[in-house]
Amino acid sequence: MYWEDRTEWQESKKERKYCIECDDCDEGEELRIQRCDEGTSRQRFYYSDGKIKSKRNRDACLTDGEDNSDTVYLRECDDDKYDDRQKIGGFKYSGKFQLRSSDACDTVEHHPTSNERMQMVRCRTAEKNDSGIKDDTSHWVAGHFDD
Repeated sequence: MYWEDRTEWQESKKERKYCIECDDCDEGEELRIQRCDEGTSRQRFYYSDGKIKSKRNRDACLTDGEDNSDTVYLRECDDDKYDDRQKIGGFKYSGKFQLRSSDACDTVEHHPTSNERMQMVRCRTAEKNDSGIKDDTSHWVAGHFDD
């Protein structure tokens, strides 16, 4: 998750780095955020064919919720029934970006904490969680890992 100078989360301006994480990285698993840890393969994802894919399970893609759920899951990349919920706009390898589908961003509901589930939140809401505080949670940056 993107943090910049003067960002305030949980009443602190101390820099924190949060990453998307899967546990077993199996199809159907809810995604969560955790403090970034370069030593774990559970936080390694890559962008391909308009989708965010798990490096640990290359058949699993980040998939927006279904059946009115706002939860973000890993689902089978090649299953056509998920295709429209797996196409992510806005991804960039450098600089900040939003993981968006229509007006929803894949993020957390409010200021991030470890083990919080990923969900679809209106981008406008995530950009301005609390008035008067710089607390945008709608943006991400791509991490770079040596593989």
